[in-house]
Parts: sequence; structure tokens; C-alpha cells
Amino acid sequence: MKNGIRFFGLVAAVAIIGFGFAGCDNGNDDGGNGDGGGDGGNGKFTFVKVGNEYTLTGHDGKKDAGGGFTSGSDLRDVVIPGTHEGLPVTAIGDRALMYRFITELTIPDSVKTIGEKAFYGNRFTSVTIPHSVKTIGANPFSGTAGSGIFNYVTIGADVNLAEGSKEGGGDWIWEDFVTFYNNGKKAGTYTRPDSKWTFKE
Repeated sequence: MKNGIRFFGLVAAVAIIGFGFAGCDNGNDDGGNGDGGGDGGNGKFTFVKVGNEYTLTGHDGKKDAGGGFTSGSDLRDVVIPGTHEGLPVTAIGDRALMYRFITELTIPDSVKTIGEKAFYGNRFTSVTIPHSVKTIGANPFSGTAGSGIFNYVTIGADVNLAEGSKEGGGDWIWEDFVTFYNNGKKAGTYTRPDSKWTFKE
């Protein structure tokens, strides 16, 4: 009888321990659904913590056998979260959301820096950059699909815009905008009604 009691006690202990492990948080970054970070079911944003801030580094998306993003990973209308796990998202990393077929983009006013080629190869018609952004790397919005559709940029004053290269083929609307903006660095909306950038406050 004592052996039976001991065996039952061992089984109960194992069951309790197993239940405890099943309920534990594994600590993996899940994109921050509580603070923003999901994109409506196609995956989640990924982040790297830098001090007491986060940098958005990418999006896990859906990939095919070759490692490329599938058409089901198109993000389309993207709202970047202003916080992740209770801390501000202050930067968008280099090449963070390249080739994701984004057509609408909302950048929160927590963001201070946008990295090189952060949104390269998407489908923007316009871009609104919050006044909190002070530094933008080279070619962040280059390679938009259709050279005639990217016609509006709203931006703050005195933003440090890196001069991008014009190597290879493609459209260079953003690079032409950088050249035009850097002549005065004024806050406002810039348009290109006749394929040339103009400014209106």
C-alpha cells in the first residue's frame, strides 16, 4: 500500500510540474500585440531593444520554401506602433519593411530615425513623416512601383536626409525629393504635379 501511495504522489508531482511549464511565458518577442505590432493576421512586427527604447527591425510575414515573402504577406495598410512592451518605438531599422507592397503607411510621432532602405520597393502614393523624425537614411522610399504615383511628401523642418545613390535602373523620385528638400529644409507638403518637386507651406 505504501508503494502505491508513493507512486500516486510521484505521478501527481509530475503532472503539476508539467502544467506549470505549459503556462509559462517563453519570453519570445511576439510582435507586441498588446502595444501594437500585429498587422491583421499576416504576421507580426519584430523589434530589437536598445536601452529603454525599441527599433522596429522587420516583419515575420509568410515565406515560401525559398525564403522569399509570399503574396499573402503583403502588408498594404501599415500602422507602425508607437510603443512595444510599454516602451517607445523610436527607430525603424535599415531595410525593415522592404518589398512588402505597402500602399498606406502611418509612422507614429515616437519615431526619431528611419534607416537606409527602410521602405524600399513598396507602392506609396504619398508619405507623411512626423515632425519627431530628425534623421533619415539613404533611399528609404525608393523603388516605388510605378514611377508616376509617388507625388506627395509631408515632412518637418531641418530633417537630416541622407543623399542616396542612383545606381542601376529604377525610379529615383525620392532622391530627387532629397535634393529639392535639402535646398531649404522647410516644414510642409511637397508635391510633384509635373514630375518636378514643388513646395507649399
